[in-house]
Amino acid sequence: MMGQLLDCQACGKPIQDDQEILDIGEQPLVHNLRKTREEAINEPRYPLRIVQCAACDLVQLDYIPDAIVVFPPEYPYRSGMTGTLKKELKALAVFAQSNHPNRMNHLGKHIMDIGGNDGTLLNNFHQSCTTVNVEPTKAGASGRNNRHRWIPEFFPFFNSSDWQDGRYDIITAANVFAHTPYPKLFLEGVRRALKDDGVFVFANHYLLPLLERCQYDTVYHEHARYYHFSFLETFLAKYGFIIIDAKETRMHGGGIMVACKKQAGPRKPIRLSHVGVSNQFRRREKNLPALLDGFPDRVEKQKATLVKAIRGRKIFGFAAPARSSTLINHMEWTENDMAFVMEQKDSPKCELYLPGSGIQVVEEDLDLIEAMGQPILDFLWYLRPTPEGWIPAISEENV
Repeated sequence: MMGQLLDCQACGKPIQDDQEILDIGEQPLVHNLRKTREEAINEPRYPLRIVQCAACDLVQLDYIPDAIVVFPPEYPYRSGMTGTLKKELKALAVFAQSNHPNRMNHLGKHIMDIGGNDGTLLNNFHQSCTTVNVEPTKAGASGRNNRHRWIPEFFPFFNSSDWQDGRYDIITAANVFAHTPYPKLFLEGVRRALKDDGVFVFANHYLLPLLERCQYDTVYHEHARYYHFSFLETFLAKYGFIIIDAKETRMHGGGIMVACKKQAGPRKPIRLSHVGVSNQFRRREKNLPALLDGFPDRVEKQKATLVKAIRGRKIFGFAAPARSSTLINHMEWTENDMAFVMEQKDSPKCELYLPGSGIQVVEEDLDLIEAMGQPILDFLWYLRPTPEGWIPAISEENV
């Protein structure tokens, strides 16, 4: 059980009010779509505020709902839902294999994916590998059908030799390490599960492009922390890991992919082996303080730009990624402002209602888009250029 946090998630130092970066107010959980409009409108709301620890510089939420509430058994997200996601997860698997010391041999490895959802990432490893998907939601059931063993638990909160005996060559975590409410216990568990020459590879959203592109819509309760490289380098070393490779990705509008291995002295500061990688990211992050300071004003500017672009007209949305809920609720829209949101036909979100706003998600219909004659708000603005005539949910011309 979490709730309001008085101390930093990483170093444990007290969080002060003057460390606030952005307060988005009370927000519902973005994936809690409901079957009726009334249920969706009455969905519980929780504080959503970003703060930065003055001691260790971690940017984080200061309120975290209980994990079983954020990631319920019926969690609707599927990592294999789109070709873009499949491509990104394949790149992560290749990155993991290329950073393993026995990178030329793709056979027979023991691989664990933490928070593996429907098993899409694990599908990219050779069939001779023993693959385990630690996934607390029912999404893991479909991954099990693709040869992966499914452990329906939160890592590392289950008693099993599967992770306590150091058997794994590769451990992956795609968009998980910044989500878990217990990052220190998480790293301790990974260290116990990993072979001495194994690699731990994770990918998450990256703080720099989040700020540069004013992606406040990607702030929601699943994202408990917002990592930058300088923080990760120090934090991982404290728990016995050395970064051996890292690179930026396009995942979810701007991410970071990191590979690390165990170091001999678990609690001793070490020098990063890939100095060039470290220096590259440190130069990249020189402007971080200024970006953080100016973030609230830029968010308000985005909101004003969107209001001006819509000009009081009723609109409808295109695509229903989780971040659409943050923006819709921040704008205080209801079905009176947005008729509906279109989503691809095989999405489990179709015919449900977005939490807080009560706006319905319907199947995508391009003919209907043309016939409606209403402004189209593009919630996929962060993945590709917004189609001509549509309105981007966030305008990069004003960041």
